[in-house]
Amino acid sequence: MARRLKSYVDHLIMADVLVVGGGLAGTSAAIKAAETRAQVTLVDKAVVARSGVSVFAAGVYSVRFPEDDKAIWMEEMVKAGEYLNDQYWVEAVLDNVYPVTMQIDRWGEEHGFRIFEKDEQGFIKRKSRGHIRTHHIVVNSLPMMNSMRKIAKRKGVQFVERVMATHLIVRDGRVIGVLGFNTMNGELYLFGARSVVLASGGCGLKSVYIGHRNLTGDSQAMALREGAILRSLEQTGSNTVSREHDIHGLNLFVGSGGKFINGLGEEFMWRYHPVLGSRGRQSDLVVAFSREVSEGRGPVYLDMRSVSPADRELMRKVLPETFMLWDKARIDPFAAPIEWIPAFRLKMGGGGGLHVNTRCETNLEGLYAAGDTCCAPHHGTYTFGGMNLAFAAVSGVLAGGFAAEKAMHSPEMDLEPETEQVAAKIADLFGPAEIPKGPTPDEVTAKLQSIIIPYPVTYLRTKTSLKKAISALSNLKEEVDNVRATEPHELVKAWELKNIAILAEGFLHSALAREESRGYHYREDFPWTDNRDWLKWIYVQAASQQEMKIWTKDVPTPYLKPEKEFDVPPGRPQDEFLRPGEKG
Repeated sequence: MARRLKSYVDHLIMADVLVVGGGLAGTSAAIKAAETRAQVTLVDKAVVARSGVSVFAAGVYSVRFPEDDKAIWMEEMVKAGEYLNDQYWVEAVLDNVYPVTMQIDRWGEEHGFRIFEKDEQGFIKRKSRGHIRTHHIVVNSLPMMNSMRKIAKRKGVQFVERVMATHLIVRDGRVIGVLGFNTMNGELYLFGARSVVLASGGCGLKSVYIGHRNLTGDSQAMALREGAILRSLEQTGSNTVSREHDIHGLNLFVGSGGKFINGLGEEFMWRYHPVLGSRGRQSDLVVAFSREVSEGRGPVYLDMRSVSPADRELMRKVLPETFMLWDKARIDPFAAPIEWIPAFRLKMGGGGGLHVNTRCETNLEGLYAAGDTCCAPHHGTYTFGGMNLAFAAVSGVLAGGFAAEKAMHSPEMDLEPETEQVAAKIADLFGPAEIPKGPTPDEVTAKLQSIIIPYPVTYLRTKTSLKKAISALSNLKEEVDNVRATEPHELVKAWELKNIAILAEGFLHSALAREESRGYHYREDFPWTDNRDWLKWIYVQAASQQEMKIWTKDVPTPYLKPEKEFDVPPGRPQDEFLRPGEKG
């Protein structure tokens, strides 16, 4: 495979704006750029509108309506995000989400799709999960993505599907293209562009959770290798899921009356979040679950026996994949509690890491990011359900508009496939195909999972557990670098592994640096939220092939500041909390 393809480029495609990723953020960016009459190409590792998390969004989408008090939304989001939010980004999302969402709704109606659930009077339904004074609306994700695909096609966006992007092409500090290969036949693609938008989602570990195993941080990793800055990698993402069934839908489950109970039958989440209980943020849930089990009160169950008939019907409509599985397994989830576990997702659902300003610009000229590929600056740690989709739509529109503006004022591309830089990247891309006797990607991925996923690294961290994981990952590096690929699908897995590994390294070093507990980042050796010394963002840049550069910056607080120097982090019972220096 390598000998045949390394000598030439099979497909050379030029565009004004190149978008990588075909979910809600990517299609939004492509549509917006195309509306400026830019020539737009959208490349996706799988199929546009069918890969990534947008199509599995589990029914929730948060929108501030014009009649809603923006100050209330701002306060709730910043407090829920534990003040790590970029407050300028929070404002940008709140100002833009309603018109962007209504446009999506109109596009759906044009194609006969019901995207957002409405009542008998035609008003959009509003619910709450993780919200206190704010609300989300109910979205049908599959019709939404069907509509976005059709609109992008109608606007003239060129689709290139089943092509995995692996390398950025950079000249004089400016991104001018992307290199990738077809995941089915191995053909080589070189894309030239005046500006590039990365929107291919976050980075998981191929662990338990529906629909996310092809999201492996491809965009973040290739940008990191070229000097891009990433942020907040210690704020990992997590969901929770049925232990035995590959399903989704937690927002609707608990938003409609489902509750978590432990092995003693106690509805224990009120101890960890006295206001929201089982409707708490994912960061509250996963740390609390880990504590309940580690302290001998497990396992944890989701109890939905009290859900109303109307909400059961709504769940079936909005979550067809989930109920198709349960029906085939002859399981009634409303008849008895279901065992429930954390589902660690590394950098997914709360921001994949790329640092961006409010124009969606990275630190590399000509490179933009949107959706879960970037650091999700509106979230801070994590606000509440439904903001992921809202941010994907808003940041996609902003990124597409600003990338098109950049393209309009940029010189015509002069991309030569024969240059030394491109040739070196092609050789690197097909490197695993030249290794005859190395381990398989699946073998090494399993080893990486065994280092990262145990709860002393994911949820109840300490200096000792993190340093042990850093050492183990360093020892695994040689195997990561020497995985073999005998056919295109295995080459995909090889690059997915390489991408996960470099982002896992950034995560571990960032988690070791943050000496406090905040959001998903819980340090048993620093079990408090420290607003005095640690209201900071942690940045990561690849200083070399062997070293990660880590530094911090104080978080700006133009609108809201923390009320306390020290506070209770998610997942810790409030009656057990002692501030630094206090004695029990």
